[in-house]
Amino acid sequence: DRDDRGPRLEVLRRVLFLPPQASTFARGVDALHFVVLGIPLLVAFAITATATVFALRRPRPSALLPVASRRGRRVEAALIVVTTSVFVALWVVGFRDFVAMEQRPPGALVVYVTAKQWMWKFAHEEGPSEVGELTVPAHRAVALVMTSRDVIHSFYVPAFRLKQDVIPGRYVTAWFEAS
Repeated sequence: DRDDRGPRLEVLRRVLFLPPQASTFARGVDALHFVVLGIPLLVAFAITATATVFALRRPRPSALLPVASRRGRRVEAALIVVTTSVFVALWVVGFRDFVAMEQRPPGALVVYVTAKQWMWKFAHEEGPSEVGELTVPAHRAVALVMTSRDVIHSFYVPAFRLKQDVIPGRYVTAWFEAS
């Protein structure tokens, strides 16, 4: 599934060593990833540019007198409000995506997953069982009901942007839709 913006985002994915997008979650996760990395990068460039300007424009000693400024306080307050707003906006987007990833859609294909040392067992509700490799239909929601027999395992499919720790004695769920 290629993004409509094509080559630019493909280059970003390669630069950041991200795997191809193979699920419906991947595009949103990657977009949030790009924003969370891009904002600090822009801020770092702005700080570097400001520091460079101040380093090149050294003030005269007489200009170093302290001056109380209401404008400076307004700028500081504005920066605090903007920074907090950006943080809250990113949190809201991330939380919205988290909730969407936690609520599986009705009618999802259920696969029971058991993790054991050195192997994964998959039992499809509608049919066959598999060991070590999971085969699912494209464009259909798949719900995984997972448990472990021995230790904590991590079910991880990078192309789906899906990672779920599987804990002994507990059932954990995850879902995805392969594209």
